[in-house]
Amino acid sequence: LLPPGGPYPFSYTVTDPGCGEASSVVSLYISAYPDPGADTTITVCSTANPFGLFNLLGGSPDAGGTWTTLNGVAVSPSFNPGTDDSGSFRYNLPGSAPCNDTSAVITITVNDPPNAGADATLLECNSGSLNLNTALLPDAQPGGSWIDNGNTGQLAGPILNLGGLAAGPHPFTYLLVVPSCGTDMASYLLTAVEAVRVTDTVLTCNEDDRTYTVSVTIEGGDPMTYSVTGLDGTMTIESPYIFTSSPILTSQSFSIIV
Repeated sequence: LLPPGGPYPFSYTVTDPGCGEASSVVSLYISAYPDPGADTTITVCSTANPFGLFNLLGGSPDAGGTWTTLNGVAVSPSFNPGTDDSGSFRYNLPGSAPCNDTSAVITITVNDPPNAGADATLLECNSGSLNLNTALLPDAQPGGSWIDNGNTGQLAGPILNLGGLAAGPHPFTYLLVVPSCGTDMASYLLTAVEAVRVTDTVLTCNEDDRTYTVSVTIEGGDPMTYSVTGLDGTMTIESPYIFTSSPILTSQSFSIIV
């Protein structure tokens, strides 16, 4: 391996038994290959300090080059994550004939610090399902993940099966991870309220006056708030809570709401 410079003489000799020897000399000059280093891709946080681009190049790059965008627009050899945008930047080294120009590219992605938002409380009926992402506070960044701190077994990704929750409080954590910027999290306390249920509907006929009564058993929810509309009647004051309607004609349909 010859170092750059020269001349390096090489002779070519031909020997003939009757004519002797003849030779010629070739002088070889070596031009230095411009080594720009290797391409590099990095991710930085917008809160990081400014840094020089040259030190990010892989390998052993030669100094003295210039920096441009991929479109050839000149840029500073230093990068400030707080003010500069993500992008790709080319390090250009001119070659000396017969060596061509060379270049290497650094690609920088700038991320903002994570913001999971403030802690929050939720109140939900334990029926149906809830996409927890829809419960995020307005200042929270999307793209995080949810942790089932209470091990309810009812969380699949951001979808929570409310119908599988027991009545009471259930803690969850929203975790946001941003490469090169660390993590942030917010605590959510979801209180599941048991849904009201109507069971054991019984129709009792009175053949003497062609009337009947309707009775239903009411469970779940908050017994202190039970009320029935659609039919007049009475309700027991302790469990089991049974509503019994006043007599209605056998030809009369009914609908009640608890």
